[in-house]
Amino acid sequence: MSALPPRSATKDKITGEYLTGCAWSIGRRPVDGWRTCQHRMYEAQKGGMIHSYTVTECPRFEEG
Repeated sequence: MSALPPRSATKDKITGEYLTGCAWSIGRRPVDGWRTCQHRMYEAQKGGMIHSYTVTECPRFEEG
């Protein structure tokens, strides 16, 4: 019998393994209703600036 994955886990499309996180941390997909602070970061591998967010509140967040 296998253990159940965490509720926040999503299945990787390539490996089939469960990944923990959220739509943003796994796939960089914004979540409707979240509160964020947008900022720019230097991406050394690509040699330019990228936009990122600090999530301060998310309606899908579950403690635990």
